[in-house]
Amino acid sequence: AHGLHDRRVERSAGSAQIIAASGIGTGFRCRPGNHVAYMMKAYMHVANFRTQQGLGADAELSGALTMAKRGVALKPESAGTRQSMMEVQWARGKFGLALDEGRKAAALNPNSSDVVADLGCRLIYQGKYSEGETYAIRAARLNSQPPIWHAFCLFLAAYNTGRFVEAAQVADTLEGHPAPEAAIPVILMAMREGKRSKARAALKGLVAYEPSSVQNPAEVLAKIGLLAEVSKPAADQLMADMTALNK
Repeated sequence: AHGLHDRRVERSAGSAQIIAASGIGTGFRCRPGNHVAYMMKAYMHVANFRTQQGLGADAELSGALTMAKRGVALKPESAGTRQSMMEVQWARGKFGLALDEGRKAAALNPNSSDVVADLGCRLIYQGKYSEGETYAIRAARLNSQPPIWHAFCLFLAAYNTGRFVEAAQVADTLEGHPAPEAAIPVILMAMREGKRSKARAALKGLVAYEPSSVQNPAEVLAKIGLLAEVSKPAADQLMADMTALNK
């Protein structure tokens, strides 16, 4: 869904497309031992939940949990099945269980930048900055060009702990992207540095991409996955910055 840039929605939606194209839904009857199919079905259910499609929130989350459990049961030593379970438990609001699965996934495949960054970001979204950065920085070493969602986590950890020089360095790598994970850091740091034209350009892109950012930036950050207390510093400052830019 446009405006839900959360990387987990993108992955889930992508899994749904692959399922539709490959006939995995019917493949369960032919190959019931295919753990990858169950993983992808779990992501599909979560995508439906996040985008308010399918059979309704409760049914989609229930289906996601069932699929993820089957995937883990078939191949518990797979980082992928554990990562899909992390995603499902996170969507259910079971953050402790989600992080347990994420740690298992990262231990099973410590060289996967995606798996390691996924865990690191979720820890940061919960305000566990030190542990989260340990994983996020390790993932950055595994991928010299991290995706936007990963860079945003690094920005958030630095910003919320008052390391604004580091936050600005990350924000500089995100300039030109309209998604909230990129535009919000650019706006915050540009305004902090007195670069109003740069901030105004980033805001214009953000509003075009995610119109609700103007009314409720906290809600936009919540969609990405941040807990309320973690999103508050950035959301409050963004509101103040947008007010200043509109004067």
